[in-house]
Amino acid sequence: MISIENSYVTGLKQRGMRKLALVIGINVYDDKDFLPSLDKAASDAQTIAKTLQEDLNFDIVDVLVTPAQTTYVELRRAWIEFLQKLRADDVAVVYFAGHGIQIGGQSFLLPRDTPSEAKDFGRHALN
Repeated sequence: MISIENSYVTGLKQRGMRKLALVIGINVYDDKDFLPSLDKAASDAQTIAKTLQEDLNFDIVDVLVTPAQTTYVELRRAWIEFLQKLRADDVAVVYFAGHGIQIGGQSFLLPRDTPSEAKDFGRHALN
């Protein structure tokens, strides 16, 4: 369970800060030979989202866990929209449960439809 002192949360509200989260969980990938399925990524993401909303009173929690929501196009769209919502004093949380990869010191979050033959992960993954 996540715990934050009530005085801290109250202080955020008094200063007009919002708390926003983008929560992503991907269980199944299109290319199962390249990216095997995960058992609990989506349910872990849903648990985190519920905790952020109910226990930590986050103002906005966007949750992406269905296959239609976890393609490269949809994750990129959600990421851009999330960044556009943020104001300077906001508290932001991004939670990702799924496959990732690190290449040349860069980390990439892999969407459901990441192709195994991708030479340029910058065009098929989020970093």
